[in-house]
Amino acid sequence: MGKNKNEEKKKKDDIDISQYDKFSGISHRELNIGLWIAKNKKKFIISIIVILILLSAGFFLYSGYHYAYYFLEGKEYDEKLAQDLSNYDNASMEYRLNNPLDSLEIKYVHSYKTEDKIDLVSEIHNPNGRYYANFEYCFVDGETEILCDEDFVFPLEDKHLIALALDENVSQNLNIRLSSVSWSRIDAHKYPDWSKYYNDHLDFKTENIRFRPARQSPLSDKMSLDVLEFDIKNNTAYSYWEVPLNIVLYNNSRIVGVYKHTLNEFLTGTNRSVRLVWPGTIVQADEIKITPRLNIIDPDIYIKY
Repeated sequence: MGKNKNEEKKKKDDIDISQYDKFSGISHRELNIGLWIAKNKKKFIISIIVILILLSAGFFLYSGYHYAYYFLEGKEYDEKLAQDLSNYDNASMEYRLNNPLDSLEIKYVHSYKTEDKIDLVSEIHNPNGRYYANFEYCFVDGETEILCDEDFVFPLEDKHLIALALDENVSQNLNIRLSSVSWSRIDAHKYPDWSKYYNDHLDFKTENIRFRPARQSPLSDKMSLDVLEFDIKNNTAYSYWEVPLNIVLYNNSRIVGVYKHTLNEFLTGTNRSVRLVWPGTIVQADEIKITPRLNIIDPDIYIKY
């Protein structure tokens, strides 16, 4: 009897039940895993709950520690920091009051007749070594505004403000009025050597300058036309979308005429030959200054490749 039972058990053990997997679509191994999970489902849920409780307790203790530290020591530190900042602001304000920025200097304002129009020019100077200014200006005749615009001037820079071909007749009360002057300090971290940065970005060479006044120009048979020709090279390492130029003509160190011109898409290392013609009555010019007026700290002026 016992022998028969052992034989039956051996027969059952010898049966390969995996051969039935193809009929059910689920393997015997998968069934065993599912059964094991079903039997231990409650333990799984309890384990997850315990883990979440431990995590919550850890976050609570961490937050509680830092809140307690802040109220015991951090709050006092913040109050001290605020006091230090306030003292710094007061010291900075006191320094600015004791060392005020020098105002922009207006050197002169002149007008010049060109046929039936007038040109205006003024020269300003920024006497501050570390601050540049953005400002608005108006050419005025007494209390009458003739032309208004806005501009900028860099540290220790001289700059011409020019208005061309105006219809107004001006009296002896011609002047220029500066307003909304906004000062900004040159960032020493961005520009540790401002002088080098300034010279490197404004390195334009003009040569072969030739000026023919109206009386010498073949174009002036019926009109008084002044002609200016020159070559200019961009010696900087930068390409610019536009390079505005101020042109001031002198004779015996006195200004006799002004003009403005803009070069488009002036690439690094390239040369331009420029020929300008305008109505004028300049008799003679023995010196001509051609100055770029680029806002070299504005990233939008550069052509990027």
